[in-house]
Amino acid sequence: AFALAQDSSRFFLSADSLKKHSSIYLAGTLWKYHAGDDSLWASPAFDDSDWIEMKPTMDLDSIPKGTWTGIGWFRLHFAVDSALRNKTLAMTMGHDGASEIYLDGTLVHRLGTVSASEKQEKTYAAAWSPIGLHLDGNAEHLLAIRYSFLNAEKIKSRYGVWAGFSGFSMWVEELNGSIDNYVDD
Repeated sequence: AFALAQDSSRFFLSADSLKKHSSIYLAGTLWKYHAGDDSLWASPAFDDSDWIEMKPTMDLDSIPKGTWTGIGWFRLHFAVDSALRNKTLAMTMGHDGASEIYLDGTLVHRLGTVSASEKQEKTYAAAWSPIGLHLDGNAEHLLAIRYSFLNAEKIKSRYGVWAGFSGFSMWVEELNGSIDNYVDD
């Protein structure tokens, strides 16, 4: 897996890195995280400077107890070089929970139904299908993921190491190559 260098506030993605590595593993980097649920957290204007940083894969054995409460938001601030502006990339995602994907405050896609209620949550075994992320002409962006997996602790205690991670994995790729790979698989 390849993750780009990251300073404390921003991840950088370049066209050269996508050509060289064909896909970039976004879940291998630190994201801003906050337990709970508030629609304001999708907004690029929201100040997340006091949120904790963690990888969204969420190995429940490695994070402090009580960090994962069943629902939360992950935010990744990133910058792109000029060659990626006004381009559509493919994002692929894997998880056993439910997610909503926001780019710059706009809902892009849903996988399942995110909820703090077990009756309303509908988990979705995400199967790495490409999701289009259209980057406008701006150099800086925010990817925000609203994520729930209310039974994560229960499944982890039942299946142990076989349960793997409770969060999500995510890759970004060139759009057409991602579609070709998905069809081939």
